[in-house]
Amino acid sequence: MKAVIAVPLVLCLIGAGGYAQEDVERRNLLEQRERLAVRLEELRREREFLLFQKEFYASDSKYLLFDFSSGRCQLKYRNRILKDAPFRVSPNMPAKARSIGVVILTRKREMAGKKTALVFGESFIVQSERKEKSLPAERRLPRVLLSQRDMKSMFYALEEGAKAYIVQ
Repeated sequence: MKAVIAVPLVLCLIGAGGYAQEDVERRNLLEQRERLAVRLEELRREREFLLFQKEFYASDSKYLLFDFSSGRCQLKYRNRILKDAPFRVSPNMPAKARSIGVVILTRKREMAGKKTALVFGESFIVQSERKEKSLPAERRLPRVLLSQRDMKSMFYALEEGAKAYIVQ
């Protein structure tokens, strides 16, 4: 009788160890899947950036690269760097404006006293560090602040419709 009870008990204990091992393997596979999903997203972003650069290498246009993590901006023509400049951002810069991808220069604004600004749609405004008046529609937009000298060179080098790419 003891043998009859011992056999099913031993079989249950052997099966229980198998389930624990399956749980560990499952967790490992889920972690590996998450790592691969992150890597896939990184590769997708890199591919998108390389396609952007290839497009501008073939065309005859200038474009901007913004790196918000390092606080640097580059004016590029084909794959050559024409201007490399540091910038600051306004405190109200949301994460949405810093999202990776393409933004388009919708308007160049030049006011009296040689005050200039580059408006990138609803994303942000690039302007010089000195205080400048904003149009009422632009007051809520976050600012990217460049030195006055860097701002002037970028303002006159770019045309409306120029693209900028945000990297991180």
